Amino acid sequence: MREPKDVDLTNVRREIQEFVSNVLSRIDTRVQYHEEAEFVILLRKERKRREDWFNDFIAPAKRAKEAAERALREQEIIRDEALQPLSDAERNITKALLEFDQAEIDRVNKEKKSVLELQEKENLRYQRQIARAEQRGDDPSDVRPLTLYETPEAPQKTTKCAVGQFTTKVIKKLHIFDESQIPDAFLLKSPNKVLIDRTLRAGIAVPGCLLKEELSSAVRLA
Repeated sequence: MREPKDVDLTNVRREIQEFVSNVLSRIDTRVQYHEEAEFVILLRKERKRREDWFNDFIAPAKRAKEAAERALREQEIIRDEALQPLSDAERNITKALLEFDQAEIDRVNKEKKSVLELQEKENLRYQRQIARAEQRGDDPSDVRPLTLYETPEAPQKTTKCAVGQFTTKVIKKLHIFDESQIPDAFLLKSPNKVLIDRTLRAGIAVPGCLLKEELSSAVRLA
């Protein structure tokens, strides 16, 4: 055979095809049996010889591939190390933004609760005064008008600029607070979170689990 550097793969395939061209599909005699058993040994030997040759043939490409993969990994490490400060800064600022938004949501919800309580008291006051005016035969229109309290607005969810936008929203995530309460139907080797999540979102309670609201963020470039 020629050396790998001077290879003609078409010729190699032809030689291999010729080598196996006389393979029998049926053995009828003991003589044929022994001949074919010897041929199996020769086939194995020929395959090993050809396989070693092909391994030598592809070795340079394999070494080049391994070198390229090493170079790629090194470049990826350099890239990741260079970009890490950007990722860290984005993560830290996003964390601070979400904390601020959560504080704003908590504040607004607290104010809304107070406003609703005030409105309920005002509604009750107005209804009572109307009822008293009617009992006395007075004109209900003389009763002090109903005061309507404005509820605070929810914090802005999207910030836009020339190159994109930053958005926050409230999402619901599965929170398992007591795994021992979870029914067997929702357990594999560990809690089946996909099934539990779907069940809770369908409005069906699962002991030991709940959907917990969390803030998430998304950045979209223009």
